[in-house]
Amino acid sequence: MSQLESSAKSSNYFGTFLETVKGEPTREKDTATIPLKLLQVLEERGPQPVPALQAELGLDLLTFTKVLGTTVEANLVQLSGEAGNEVVSLTEQGRTLAGLQSSLS
Repeated sequence: MSQLESSAKSSNYFGTFLETVKGEPTREKDTATIPLKLLQVLEERGPQPVPALQAELGLDLLTFTKVLGTTVEANLVQLSGEAGNEVVSLTEQGRTLAGLQSSLS
């Protein structure tokens, strides 16, 4: 590892340390809230086509696919429709969680 790479790596760790100490969110913390944002959007706007939901959340395809898969596996949302025209909607469990989140905000 070159001195430049080592320095960059150390500064990244230090930056994360400072963010933690200051209480500022890191990228990992930000991505942890994406599923909640997805539920919030569906609660406010109703079922959404997959491309529209991805655009609303402002996510790249890989991140969106992971988040969508996680929320489907957790039985918070469901997909319906034919391939290429899927619509995402809240399940009963997802509506309950989204409602709790709204009442805490």
